[in-house]
Amino acid sequence: AIEKFERAVKDGTTNLEKGHVDLEWVYHYGCAFDLLGDLTGEPHHFEKAIHILSQVVQLDPQDYHARYNLALAYYHLADI
Repeated sequence: AIEKFERAVKDGTTNLEKGHVDLEWVYHYGCAFDLLGDLTGEPHHFEKAIHILSQVVQLDPQDYHARYNLALAYYHLADI
């Protein structure tokens, strides 16, 4: 999932700042990094998840799933 999203961004088919991407897709992208961090124990995956999920929350503050998973990513980072 991470590779496909990054390929789409690199090809210029999405642009988060201009709203050309579905925020749910970006939300799942951030969650994928959090899961990858759980599997590998690498802090940079959690940091990437936090960055992505923070953008989702900034663009849609009412997205409680994104807020919850952002909090989880912070917890996972602090836990390691």
